[in-house]
Amino acid sequence: MLDPELPVDIWFDSIKSVANILSKENLHLLKVIVEREPQSVTELAKLTGRAVSNVCRTLKTMEKSNLVVIKKEFGVVIPILEYTSFQINLGI
Repeated sequence: MLDPELPVDIWFDSIKSVANILSKENLHLLKVIVEREPQSVTELAKLTGRAVSNVCRTLKTMEKSNLVVIKKEFGVVIPILEYTSFQINLGI
């Protein structure tokens, strides 16, 4: 885990994108990643009751915002969450 005192570069293009990415359903997905440490996207989909394609799209979006890291190992995609909390600065 990185130093909590250092700034983290998490990028959102709007307040709406924050709300979409951090929806209740997606927060559950992130919680499952932290607590259960699934070893594949398929396993994560089963644990959350979501379709694999839906989980893949969500993880790609989260990866673009630097919320998760997608590790590819031996043809298996493993989602990794490096931060369990963060503060959103609006810059106003």
